[in-house]
Amino acid sequence: MLRYSLNMNQVALPGLPPHWPMPLDLQLGLNEVLLLEGVGWNDARSFWQVAATLAVPLGGEVLYWGQSRDNLTRPGLFHLRKQIAFISAGQVFLQHLNLGENITLSLCYHREITVSQALAEHEELLDNFDLKPFLDWLPAQLPPYIYWRGIWARELVKEPELVLACLEGPGWMKKNQEVLEEALAAYLAESQAAFLLAGQDLSYFYPLAHRSLRPVSGSFLETQLQQNRERSPVTFFPLV
Repeated sequence: MLRYSLNMNQVALPGLPPHWPMPLDLQLGLNEVLLLEGVGWNDARSFWQVAATLAVPLGGEVLYWGQSRDNLTRPGLFHLRKQIAFISAGQVFLQHLNLGENITLSLCYHREITVSQALAEHEELLDNFDLKPFLDWLPAQLPPYIYWRGIWARELVKEPELVLACLEGPGWMKKNQEVLEEALAAYLAESQAAFLLAGQDLSYFYPLAHRSLRPVSGSFLETQLQQNRERSPVTFFPLV
C-alpha cells in the first residue's frame, strides 16, 4: 500500500452518475499523473469531497500513503491535510489582499516570513505561470485566466505531495493548457508529487500523464499512456 498516494477501496459515494463505478476502486501511485476524463465538477462532487477534503465515505476504505484518516491523531490529520492540494471551480481569493499576498498567505503565517521572502523562494513557479506582472493586483482586477493561474500557484507554493484538480470553470481556457502543462512538468521534475487531473478533454496532457481513466458503463476504462517511473518506495520516505 506504500506504493500509492491515494488508494480508494470499494468506496460508496452518494449522487454519482450511473456510468460511474459503484462501489468505486481507484489507485493513484507515488509520483504518478493520472487523468480522469469525461468528468466535470458537478458530475462527481461527492468524489472530490472524499478524495480531496478527507470527508468520510458512505462505505469502503480510503488510504493516503497507506494511512487511514481514522487512525490519525489530530496533529497527524492536520499534517496529512497539508500534504494535499485541491483546485476546483469556484475557489476564490481574499478580496482585500493582492495576488502576491494571497499566494503566499499560508507560507507567511506558518513560517513567519515576509511576502517578499516567500515570493522570492518561488520565483521560478511564478515565472512558469507568468504571474509576476500581476502580483500587486487585487483579485477583482485580475483577468479570469490569471485568477485561475493564481489559484494553482497558491496551492503549489505549499509544496503538496498530492494534487487533485478539476480543469474547468471561468478561468480554464485553452490559453492556459500550455502554461499549466509546462508548470506541472517543472514541478514534477523537482518533487515527488502525484497528480489526479479531471476534465472533459485532457488529451493535451497525455505526454505528461501515465494513465487515463474514463467512467463508462459502471467501470473505469483505463488507457496506459506511459510507463510509471520504476522507483523503490524507499526513495519516498526518510530513513532517519
